[in-house]
Amino acid sequence: MEYTKEENLAYNIHLIKTKKFKKNCIKINFKSLINKEEITYRNMLINVLLESTKNYPSKRLLDIKSEELYGVNVSANTSISGNYNIISFDTSFLNSKYTEECMLEETIKYFLEFIFNPNVDNGKFDTNSFNKAKNILLEDLDTFKDNPRRYAVAKCYEAIDKDSSIALNGVGYLEDLKGINEKNLYEYYKKVLNSDTVDIFIIGDFNNDIKDIISKYMAINTLKKDKGSHIVKHTKFRKKEQIVKEKSKFNQSSLIIGFKCENLSEKERKYVANMYNFILGGSPDSRLFSIVREENSLCYSISSSFSGVTNTMLISSGINASDFKKCVTLIKKILKDISSGNIKDEELEKGKITYLSTFKELEDSIYSMMSLYVSKEYLDLDLLEERKKEIEKVTKEDIIKFSKKIHMDTIYLLEGEA
Repeated sequence: MEYTKEENLAYNIHLIKTKKFKKNCIKINFKSLINKEEITYRNMLINVLLESTKNYPSKRLLDIKSEELYGVNVSANTSISGNYNIISFDTSFLNSKYTEECMLEETIKYFLEFIFNPNVDNGKFDTNSFNKAKNILLEDLDTFKDNPRRYAVAKCYEAIDKDSSIALNGVGYLEDLKGINEKNLYEYYKKVLNSDTVDIFIIGDFNNDIKDIISKYMAINTLKKDKGSHIVKHTKFRKKEQIVKEKSKFNQSSLIIGFKCENLSEKERKYVANMYNFILGGSPDSRLFSIVREENSLCYSISSSFSGVTNTMLISSGINASDFKKCVTLIKKILKDISSGNIKDEELEKGKITYLSTFKELEDSIYSMMSLYVSKEYLDLDLLEERKKEIEKVTKEDIIKFSKKIHMDTIYLLEGEA
């Protein structure tokens, strides 16, 4: 891999050269400090932009053009990355050495058509495209409410800190959607182009003329500067965890236990947390799975996850409501055991082996490789070779020290009928 970054007035361009893949991929990120009122706008915006463009005012015409370009794929999504909301536009396409030389420029032109040549008349988005996009988002909002675990995780984060970005719902809000129309969404679109920080990531086997082609069709020229770190930091910690319960229509209960992490070092955030999580609940051999589920039959499912960008950890479990107290008591005992140093050498070694084994899969995927460079840029995470070296250095003492820095904050139960 050969990596270079160039900072321009209007956008940063990240070039990742490799001959390993037959495809090239481009990701364009529009990044803004997160704002609750704008989340729904950003989700609506990507839906509308993907529905049609000025030159291709229907899905059928877009599909025909895509086939002419050897099946070029274009997609978009929004994501919350700590303190930021990111709109990502992605495309993947065959390297022009397997097609025709002119395909590179034609493909990039088609891709950027979605972003810079929207289907707009008289200062507002096309009504038909807008209505289709709105129906897609309405369905996403309904799906969110009907997924008990996803809903419970969101409610637990709200309870942890309602004023933090961790409490925000990345799908959006129905009350905000009601106020969005074709005109004010177009006004918001112009705001995004003028104010968001823009990063372009390109991976594959390409020549430097790709930069000139992108520059030719990138219709932005506003100077922007990054506004700070993605990483969420916590300053307040509860002396005793709170318990929050909510009744639900579902049979099974969803138990979510949320933790805040305090003053983690870079090594702890990048590596030690992964090993701690593997031992606690990040694998089928973990303490939570083997003790709570297998030995005591207190849950249907159980796992833990750590987020370095939000400095939080979650334990998630599907249980019967009647087993709530037993389950929480046993989980607390497992946490205490690890914190007290009850860690077997083989647990740590198995964690390292599992962690390292995932790298082969990452190296074989062009999308995963691109994600590595995005996470390096935004979260200062290391690339694979550095990760391989650093994970081997994690010790039991590191894990014990890390365990003292996680604070149980909220025990949330979405109580089912069983």
